[in-house]
Parts: sequence; C-alpha cells; structure tokens
Amino acid sequence: MFKSTILSLGAVVLLAGQAAAFDTCQPGRIYCGYELIDGQSQPDRTLWIGRVNAALIEAKQEPITDDKQKQSRFRCGPRGITLAWVNFCLSTPGAQCQPRDQQACNGVDSCCLPV
Repeated sequence: MFKSTILSLGAVVLLAGQAAAFDTCQPGRIYCGYELIDGQSQPDRTLWIGRVNAALIEAKQEPITDDKQKQSRFRCGPRGITLAWVNFCLSTPGAQCQPRDQQACNGVDSCCLPV
C-alpha cells in the first residue's frame, strides 16, 4: 500500500512537470522567443527552435543568434504550428521582450519594454 502510494505520487509529480511543455501556440497571439523555447523538454524544445529559426530566416533576420531567437517576438500562425517574425526587442535601446502578463503589456501579447 505504502509503496503504491509513493509510486502514484511520483507519477503525478512527473506529469505536473510536463504540463508546461506544448507543441502548438495560440493562433494570432504574439510570443517572445524565449517563451516558446525555454523550459521546454525534448522533443518540443527542438521543435520550437526549428520554428523560431524558420521564421527568422523567412524574415531575413540572419545571422541567427541566441539573442535573436529569444528576444524577438513571433506571431503564432492560424493553425498554431507556424510563426511569423514581428520584431527584435533588443533593437530598441534598453528594451527586452516581456511576457504578456507583464503589467505594461496588454495581457494578450508579449511586448518590448525597457528594463
């Protein structure tokens, strides 16, 4: 009994840790690149890096750097599996990409704000 309870609790904790991983985005919503990449486990991390890089290449934002991947904003495509590059937050002096729940963002989309 005790052993099965511990195993069950371990499974719940393991599954809870996976809840942050996602392979689709909300169509139309704008995300910071780091929101799509950081905190993802494999294979979702590799999937999002590929999508971010494809959007950067399509927008002619090469060379691709870690900053370009994570500090750019991307609009989620209509099916939730493609991205379109919006802008690079670090091109504005002192600004960084901020999540949508940041007080000065609109609560829907991520934004570029001074830090």
